[in-house]
Amino acid sequence: MFDPAFDQAAGLRGLEGPSAVRVLPVVLARESQPAFDLAWTLGASLSALGHRVVALDAASREAPGRPGLTQLLKSGAEPHNDDAVWRVLPSQSGLQTLLHVAATQSADASMLKLASCFQGDSVVLLLAPKEWLGVLLENLPVRPVVPLTFQPAAVVDAYSALKVLHQAAGVQSVLVAMPTDVPDGVGQQALQVLCETTTRHLGWLPESWDLPDGQGPEAREELTCWVLRMLESALLIEEPAPGTPGWSTSNPREALVPQLWSC
Repeated sequence: MFDPAFDQAAGLRGLEGPSAVRVLPVVLARESQPAFDLAWTLGASLSALGHRVVALDAASREAPGRPGLTQLLKSGAEPHNDDAVWRVLPSQSGLQTLLHVAATQSADASMLKLASCFQGDSVVLLLAPKEWLGVLLENLPVRPVVPLTFQPAAVVDAYSALKVLHQAAGVQSVLVAMPTDVPDGVGQQALQVLCETTTRHLGWLPESWDLPDGQGPEAREELTCWVLRMLESALLIEEPAPGTPGWSTSNPREALVPQLWSC
């Protein structure tokens, strides 16, 4: 069903804002390789289209000599560098800080704080567990991405991610079927069962945007269209107007911050 909140024209119009940062959440499961494979494809493709791209890795903790999100949160916006290739930053501690902001203030506040670390037109790939994203994205206009392989455990994990993000954050995620050696018939059957289960128990039918697989000019064009569609599902964070409160609030909420891999 068509959702006007994520129509292509709106997404492309949103790209015109020079001060906008886009955050594209990618669910990081215990089997993390599909998420990193997807991030690699997105990072390389978006960078080729002229975007500054950074991936925040919730499974990697910042350390002396290995700075990451924590240092950006403390120092402010990253230096402007058009020559930099897209990169992956250790972000476990920094995201825990943002989880506390989201839990005690709001998800809006945490995302504004995150966006303040990056230059305009940056795309931030937020790789984090479903439990963390359920706090960070609560009631925000975004469609998180759930990488899907068709191993039985991976299908169960994908349904769990759809459920947690729907119930905790109020968002509908997008499935991305990754290239696999599972026979097509088996994969299609697994996807059908997953979609039917989601519809029956959660009340909505998830979309599946398969990662294009192939070579040649037509395949590259297909990949570009797919990447732009993924970008349209991201959270658009524009620079606050002068005088607009930033990420503080006078009405703190009780902190309910999940642990990494809490379930």
